[in-house]
Amino acid sequence: MRYEKWLALKKLLKGVKAIHFQSIATFLVNECGVKSESVATIVSRAEKRGILWRLCKGWYMFADDLPAPDDIDEIAMTIVRPSYVSMERALSVQGILSQGIFVVTLITPVAWNLKRDFVIRLPEREYLIKLKKARKIPEELVGEIADPERALADLIYYRGRVEQKWEYLAQVLSDIYWDEVDVEKVFEHLKEFRGSAGTVHPFV
Repeated sequence: MRYEKWLALKKLLKGVKAIHFQSIATFLVNECGVKSESVATIVSRAEKRGILWRLCKGWYMFADDLPAPDDIDEIAMTIVRPSYVSMERALSVQGILSQGIFVVTLITPVAWNLKRDFVIRLPEREYLIKLKKARKIPEELVGEIADPERALADLIYYRGRVEQKWEYLAQVLSDIYWDEVDVEKVFEHLKEFRGSAGTVHPFV
């Protein structure tokens, strides 16, 4: 397919952080007259020619417009919707945790029960995207990086109560800059994990 057609798609999707294969297929079929059975071949050729970059299964970006490492959280939340970034990654990004964390943990509804952890590949490195499931998540957090108090509550719940990784949890908590955290707010969020009816954030 001629490069001008790819430029047209790029213009149409301006500002989109990640492009799903189905969006590309729809454009090729409806705007370029490509037969549906030829879409996969054309996308594969575009990848080999350096026009498209495959981020992970089913998701692409234009190779000349790849994101900076700081954009990885937004890309992950584009792929997994609805979700929000939390736990170690959120604490690291916000400077609350002294360690640099390159594993992005997303909290997402349990409806994603068929979705597994995956890897986003960029030229300079790969990022593991790990999913933690909730019955539902607060609407105001969708597409956001959790504030330190919410991220800490999620961390304590999942690493402690769910995974029973108490030693690991203690190590991470020892690296937290607690003078920048509202501890009372952390405890308020932890109360939401009781799972009683009507709570804002009833986790599995």
